[in-house]
Amino acid sequence: MGLANALNMKIVVGVSCGELFKVDTVRSILGVIKHTSHEVDTVIQQGCWLHENRNLLSRYAVEKEASHILFVDSDMCFPDDTLDRLLEHDKEIVGANYFLRRSPKFSVVKFGNENNIMPASTTPQSLFECFSVGGGLVLVKTWVFAKLTKPLWYHDQYKGELMGEDVYFCRNAHRSGFRVWCDGTLKILHIGDYAY
Repeated sequence: MGLANALNMKIVVGVSCGELFKVDTVRSILGVIKHTSHEVDTVIQQGCWLHENRNLLSRYAVEKEASHILFVDSDMCFPDDTLDRLLEHDKEIVGANYFLRRSPKFSVVKFGNENNIMPASTTPQSLFECFSVGGGLVLVKTWVFAKLTKPLWYHDQYKGELMGEDVYFCRNAHRSGFRVWCDGTLKILHIGDYAY
């Protein structure tokens, strides 16, 4: 019996939402809640600043004394067993691979280090270590937040270009001695005008 079934944990599913909430995302969240044996508290943080939504969700999970928070964006579609599969890895930070909402397809996963952040051209179909994962679907142990500098999530510059709040968070985690992982076996869709 693995970790996902061994302990009854309290998990926050924290949804960052602008104006629109995709129906398939609602279905995915309900599927996760129905599938898992853990206590799940779902909270939606609405606002135009994605990084601030994530900061508020992080604070909420800590205040509720949750063991983990599963960050979910309001345009993600994922299997019912996603939470349990990510919990099974027992990692401080573990996400899933999915594509940006544009063509051609580009993974949200990045490799390298903070001096040389490289977009992933290919990713393994297994659990693998990386520099960063997308914040649209990532599981974090809440005690990690106390070890990171504030703000946890923010936008920054990298070599003259915008660094997304998820890359910023992962860089922050690396600087504090954490490793970042990605489960390449999960089939995740990022919903736009069509599913990427």
